[in-house]
Amino acid sequence: MIRITPRLDDARYTRLFHIGAKHQWTVEDVDWTIPDGLDLRGREALARLLTPVFLGERAALLGGAQALLMLGAETESAQLYMPSFLMDEARHIETITRLYELLGFSPMRIKEMPEMLQYHHRMRMGKTPLHWVMGILVSDIFARTLYGAFARTKGSFLFGRISADIVVDEGRHQAFAEHYLSDRLPTAAPELRQEIFSVKEDLLRIVARMGVTLKDDASALGFPAQDLFSAFSDEVQARSRHVGLRCGACAAEASPGTRAALPASCQGCFVTKTLAALTASASAPPTA
Repeated sequence: MIRITPRLDDARYTRLFHIGAKHQWTVEDVDWTIPDGLDLRGREALARLLTPVFLGERAALLGGAQALLMLGAETESAQLYMPSFLMDEARHIETITRLYELLGFSPMRIKEMPEMLQYHHRMRMGKTPLHWVMGILVSDIFARTLYGAFARTKGSFLFGRISADIVVDEGRHQAFAEHYLSDRLPTAAPELRQEIFSVKEDLLRIVARMGVTLKDDASALGFPAQDLFSAFSDEVQARSRHVGLRCGACAAEASPGTRAALPASCQGCFVTKTLAALTASASAPPTA
Protein backbone atom coordinates (compact mmCIF):
# COMPACT_ATOMS: atom_id res chain seq x y z
CA MET A 1 0.00 0.00 0.00
CA ILE A 2 1.36 3.42 -0.91
CA ARG A 3 0.04 6.82 0.19
CA ILE A 4 -0.07 9.62 -2.35
CA THR A 5 1.20 12.04 0.30
CA PRO A 6 3.97 10.43 2.42
CA ARG A 7 3.97 10.98 6.17
CA LEU A 8 7.37 12.57 6.75
CA ASP A 9 6.82 13.23 10.43
CA ASP A 10 10.16 12.23 11.99
CA ALA A 11 12.62 15.11 11.73
CA ARG A 12 15.55 12.97 12.90
CA TYR A 13 15.46 10.79 9.79
CA THR A 14 14.76 13.62 7.36
CA ARG A 15 17.65 15.61 8.87
CA LEU A 16 20.01 12.68 8.25
CA PHE A 17 18.74 12.60 4.67
CA HIS A 18 19.45 16.33 4.25
CA ILE A 19 22.97 15.95 5.67
CA GLY A 20 23.64 13.06 3.30
CA ALA A 21 22.30 14.95 0.30
CA LYS A 22 24.66 17.86 1.03
CA HIS A 23 27.73 15.69 1.69
CA GLN A 24 28.16 14.20 -1.77
CA TRP A 25 31.35 13.02 -3.43
CA THR A 26 32.45 10.23 -5.76
CA VAL A 27 35.61 8.44 -6.77
CA GLU A 28 36.23 11.25 -9.28
CA ASP A 29 36.62 13.75 -6.43
CA VAL A 30 39.46 11.82 -4.77
CA ASP A 31 42.98 13.13 -5.43
CA TRP A 32 44.57 9.85 -6.49
CA THR A 33 47.97 11.55 -6.89
CA ILE A 34 48.46 11.67 -3.11
CA PRO A 35 51.14 9.08 -2.20
CA ASP A 36 49.97 6.24 0.00
CA GLY A 37 53.11 6.43 2.16
CA LEU A 38 53.25 2.65 2.57
CA ASP A 39 55.93 0.11 1.83
CA LEU A 40 55.12 -3.25 0.25
CA ARG A 41 54.26 -4.87 3.60
CA GLY A 42 52.10 -1.89 4.53
CA ARG A 43 50.13 -2.15 1.31
CA GLU A 44 49.52 -5.84 1.87
CA ALA A 45 48.51 -5.20 5.48
CA LEU A 46 46.05 -2.46 4.47
CA ALA A 47 44.50 -4.72 1.82
CA ARG A 48 44.02 -7.46 4.40
CA LEU A 49 42.76 -5.17 7.17
CA LEU A 50 40.25 -3.53 4.83
CA THR A 51 38.78 -6.84 3.69
CA PRO A 52 36.05 -7.32 6.33
CA VAL A 53 35.06 -3.65 6.09
CA PHE A 54 34.92 -3.86 2.29
CA LEU A 55 32.75 -6.95 2.46
CA GLY A 56 30.61 -5.14 5.01
CA GLU A 57 30.05 -2.25 2.59
CA ARG A 58 28.88 -4.67 -0.08
CA ALA A 59 26.60 -6.57 2.30
CA ALA A 60 25.13 -3.30 3.57
CA LEU A 61 24.27 -2.22 0.02
CA LEU A 62 22.33 -5.43 -0.63
CA GLY A 63 20.73 -5.49 2.83
CA GLY A 64 19.82 -1.82 2.58
CA ALA A 65 17.97 -2.40 -0.67
CA GLN A 66 15.81 -5.00 1.07
CA ALA A 67 15.39 -2.87 4.22
CA LEU A 68 14.11 0.04 2.14
CA LEU A 69 10.79 -1.72 1.67
CA MET A 70 10.55 -3.05 5.23
CA LEU A 71 11.32 0.29 6.84
CA GLY A 72 8.94 2.11 4.53
CA ALA A 73 6.08 0.08 5.92
CA GLU A 74 6.89 1.42 9.40
CA THR A 75 8.00 4.99 8.83
CA GLU A 76 8.20 6.87 5.56
CA SER A 77 10.71 9.28 7.09
CA ALA A 78 13.18 6.41 7.39
CA GLN A 79 12.35 5.37 3.84
CA LEU A 80 13.38 8.85 2.70
CA TYR A 81 16.74 8.43 4.44
CA MET A 82 17.55 4.99 3.01
CA PRO A 83 18.45 6.06 -0.58
CA SER A 84 21.20 8.28 0.85
CA PHE A 85 22.48 5.24 2.77
CA LEU A 86 22.58 3.23 -0.45
CA MET A 87 24.40 6.05 -2.25
CA ASP A 88 27.02 6.11 0.52
CA GLU A 89 27.62 2.37 0.30
CA ALA A 90 27.89 2.50 -3.49
CA ARG A 91 30.57 5.18 -3.44
CA HIS A 92 32.51 3.43 -0.68
CA ILE A 93 32.53 0.23 -2.75
CA GLU A 94 33.72 2.01 -5.91
CA THR A 95 36.39 3.98 -4.01
CA ILE A 96 37.83 1.01 -2.14
CA THR A 97 37.82 -1.07 -5.35
CA ARG A 98 39.95 1.64 -6.96
CA LEU A 99 42.21 1.69 -3.90
CA TYR A 100 42.78 -2.07 -4.16
CA GLU A 101 43.88 -1.58 -7.76
CA LEU A 102 46.46 1.00 -6.67
CA LEU A 103 47.69 -1.10 -3.75
CA GLY A 104 48.35 -4.03 -6.06
CA PHE A 105 46.75 -6.46 -3.62
CA SER A 106 43.37 -8.17 -3.57
CA PRO A 107 41.04 -8.61 -0.58
CA MET A 108 41.51 -11.73 1.51
CA ARG A 109 39.63 -14.81 0.37
CA ILE A 110 36.90 -16.37 2.47
CA LYS A 111 39.03 -19.45 3.13
CA GLU A 112 41.74 -17.22 4.63
CA MET A 113 39.27 -15.72 7.10
CA PRO A 114 36.02 -17.75 7.16
CA GLU A 115 34.70 -15.56 9.97
CA MET A 116 33.70 -13.02 7.30
CA LEU A 117 31.18 -15.42 5.86
CA GLN A 118 29.91 -16.28 9.34
CA TYR A 119 29.54 -12.57 10.15
CA HIS A 120 27.41 -11.71 7.15
CA HIS A 121 25.39 -14.89 7.39
CA ARG A 122 24.55 -13.89 10.97
CA MET A 123 23.48 -10.43 9.84
CA ARG A 124 21.07 -11.87 7.29
CA MET A 125 19.44 -14.44 9.58
CA GLY A 126 16.95 -11.98 11.09
CA LYS A 127 13.43 -11.52 9.79
CA THR A 128 12.71 -8.00 11.07
CA PRO A 129 14.24 -4.57 10.45
CA LEU A 130 15.45 -4.62 14.07
CA HIS A 131 17.77 -7.54 13.31
CA TRP A 132 19.24 -5.77 10.28
CA VAL A 133 19.63 -2.41 12.02
CA MET A 134 21.43 -4.04 14.96
CA GLY A 135 23.87 -5.58 12.49
CA ILE A 136 24.30 -2.22 10.80
CA LEU A 137 25.10 -0.56 14.14
CA VAL A 138 27.86 -3.09 14.87
CA SER A 139 29.21 -2.88 11.31
CA ASP A 140 29.20 0.93 11.32
CA ILE A 141 31.11 1.06 14.59
CA PHE A 142 33.65 -1.41 13.20
CA ALA A 143 34.04 0.70 10.05
CA ARG A 144 34.25 3.97 12.00
CA THR A 145 36.93 2.50 14.27
CA LEU A 146 39.12 1.57 11.31
CA TYR A 147 38.47 4.59 9.10
CA GLY A 148 38.72 6.91 12.09
CA ALA A 149 42.12 5.51 13.08
CA PHE A 150 43.49 6.22 9.61
CA ALA A 151 41.84 9.63 9.34
CA ARG A 152 43.50 10.68 12.61
CA THR A 153 46.98 9.22 12.15
CA LYS A 154 47.47 8.80 8.39
CA GLY A 155 45.91 12.07 7.25
CA SER A 156 48.80 13.00 4.96
CA PHE A 157 48.43 9.79 2.96
CA LEU A 158 45.88 8.72 0.39
CA PHE A 159 43.84 6.34 2.50
CA GLY A 160 43.80 8.82 5.37
CA ARG A 161 42.15 11.40 3.11
CA ILE A 162 39.64 8.84 1.83
CA SER A 163 38.90 7.71 5.39
CA ALA A 164 38.16 11.27 6.50
CA ASP A 165 35.29 11.42 3.99
CA ILE A 166 33.97 7.89 4.57
CA VAL A 167 33.91 8.25 8.35
CA VAL A 168 31.41 11.13 8.01
CA ASP A 169 29.05 8.81 6.14
CA GLU A 170 29.51 6.04 8.70
CA GLY A 171 28.69 8.43 11.51
CA ARG A 172 25.38 9.28 9.85
CA HIS A 173 24.60 5.56 9.42
CA GLN A 174 25.32 4.97 13.10
CA ALA A 175 23.03 7.84 14.09
CA PHE A 176 20.21 6.30 12.04
CA ALA A 177 20.73 2.90 13.69
CA GLU A 178 20.68 4.42 17.16
CA HIS A 179 17.50 6.40 16.44
CA TYR A 180 15.72 3.32 15.12
CA LEU A 181 16.83 0.97 17.88
CA SER A 182 15.97 3.50 20.59
CA ASP A 183 12.46 3.79 19.14
CA ARG A 184 11.73 0.11 18.61
CA LEU A 185 13.51 -1.79 21.39
CA PRO A 186 11.42 -0.44 24.32
CA THR A 187 8.20 -1.84 22.81
CA ALA A 188 9.68 -5.05 21.38
CA ALA A 189 8.54 -8.37 22.83
CA PRO A 190 11.01 -9.91 25.35
CA GLU A 191 11.75 -12.78 22.96
CA LEU A 192 12.60 -10.36 20.15
CA ARG A 193 14.80 -8.25 22.45
CA GLN A 194 16.72 -11.39 23.38
CA GLU A 195 17.17 -12.21 19.70
CA ILE A 196 18.57 -8.73 19.02
CA PHE A 197 20.89 -9.06 22.00
CA SER A 198 22.10 -12.39 20.58
CA VAL A 199 22.78 -10.76 17.19
CA LYS A 200 25.01 -8.20 18.87
CA GLU A 201 26.87 -10.75 20.98
CA ASP A 202 27.40 -13.15 18.08
CA LEU A 203 28.78 -10.39 15.87
CA LEU A 204 31.14 -9.24 18.61
CA ARG A 205 32.41 -12.78 19.06
CA ILE A 206 33.07 -13.19 15.33
CA VAL A 207 34.86 -9.82 15.07
CA ALA A 208 37.08 -10.81 17.99
CA ARG A 209 38.20 -13.83 15.98
CA MET A 210 38.89 -11.59 13.01
CA GLY A 211 41.04 -9.47 15.30
CA VAL A 212 43.25 -12.44 16.08
CA THR A 213 43.65 -13.19 12.36
CA LEU A 214 44.47 -9.56 11.52
CA LYS A 215 46.67 -8.69 14.50
CA ASP A 216 49.95 -8.76 12.55
CA ASP A 217 48.48 -6.61 9.77
CA ALA A 218 47.18 -4.03 12.23
CA SER A 219 50.57 -3.87 13.94
CA ALA A 220 52.34 -3.47 10.59
CA LEU A 221 50.30 -0.31 10.04
CA GLY A 222 51.05 1.05 13.50
CA PHE A 223 47.75 0.09 15.12
CA PRO A 224 48.16 -2.41 17.98
CA ALA A 225 45.40 -4.94 17.36
CA GLN A 226 44.38 -5.04 21.00
CA ASP A 227 43.81 -1.27 21.03
CA LEU A 228 41.92 -1.26 17.73
CA PHE A 229 39.56 -4.13 18.46
CA SER A 230 39.15 -3.29 22.13
CA ALA A 231 38.04 0.24 21.19
CA PHE A 232 35.51 -1.29 18.79
CA SER A 233 34.16 -3.72 21.40
CA ASP A 234 33.87 -1.05 24.08
CA GLU A 235 32.00 1.28 21.71
CA VAL A 236 29.53 -1.43 20.67
CA GLN A 237 28.74 -2.23 24.30
CA ALA A 238 28.42 1.45 25.19
CA ARG A 239 26.09 2.24 22.28
CA SER A 240 24.04 -0.89 22.99
CA ARG A 241 23.47 0.32 26.54
CA HIS A 242 22.58 3.74 25.14
CA VAL A 243 19.76 2.31 22.99
CA GLY A 244 18.51 0.17 25.89
CA LEU A 245 19.95 -3.21 24.97
CA ARG A 246 21.30 -4.70 28.19
CA CYS A 247 21.91 -8.29 29.19
CA GLY A 248 21.42 -7.52 32.89
CA ALA A 249 23.85 -10.24 33.97
CA CYS A 250 27.25 -8.59 33.77
CA ALA A 251 28.92 -6.52 36.44
CA ALA A 252 30.00 -4.28 33.56
CA GLU A 253 26.39 -3.24 33.05
CA ALA A 254 26.36 -1.59 36.46
CA SER A 255 29.92 -0.27 36.14
CA PRO A 256 30.80 0.48 32.49
CA GLY A 257 34.44 -0.29 31.76
CA THR A 258 34.65 -3.08 34.31
CA ARG A 259 36.47 -6.09 32.87
CA ALA A 260 36.63 -8.35 35.89
CA ALA A 261 34.33 -11.05 37.25
CA LEU A 262 32.27 -11.33 34.08
CA PRO A 263 30.20 -14.49 33.51
CA ALA A 264 31.55 -16.89 30.89
CA SER A 265 28.12 -17.16 29.26
CA CYS A 266 28.26 -13.60 27.90
CA GLN A 267 29.85 -13.42 24.46
CA GLY A 268 30.76 -9.79 25.08
CA CYS A 269 32.87 -11.12 27.94
CA PHE A 270 34.32 -13.63 25.49
CA VAL A 271 35.52 -10.66 23.44
CA THR A 272 37.26 -9.24 26.48
CA LYS A 273 38.99 -12.56 27.14
CA THR A 274 40.00 -12.94 23.50
CA LEU A 275 41.52 -9.46 23.41
CA ALA A 276 43.40 -10.15 26.64
CA ALA A 277 44.78 -13.37 25.15
CA LEU A 278 45.74 -11.52 21.99
CA THR A 279 47.70 -8.96 24.01
CA ALA A 280 49.39 -11.69 26.04
CA SER A 281 50.47 -13.57 22.91
CA ALA A 282 51.87 -10.40 21.37
CA SER A 283 53.98 -9.62 24.46
CA ALA A 284 55.10 -13.15 25.26
CA PRO A 285 58.84 -13.84 24.81
CA PRO A 286 59.69 -16.05 21.83
CA THR A 287 60.20 -19.70 22.59
CA ALA A 288 63.52 -21.34 21.88
